[in-house]
Amino acid sequence: MSLLTFRNVKIIGTGMYVPEKILTNQELETELGESIDDFVSNNIGIKTRRIAKEEETTASMSIEAAKMAS
Repeated sequence: MSLLTFRNVKIIGTGMYVPEKILTNQELETELGESIDDFVSNNIGIKTRRIAKEEETTASMSIEAAKMAS
């Protein structure tokens, strides 16, 4: 298939989905039993992360993002 076949393709919408649960560095420190917040925040820039529910999959989150795009 030639690249010219896709010449008239347009992006007509975008969407996103993130899991509801937020895990902070402080909460992770409690779980790990060691200090990580200063290093992770200052050197990597991560302050929080999103945690998917057990029933959430890549596919189910993609579907939710697609709904937001329409």
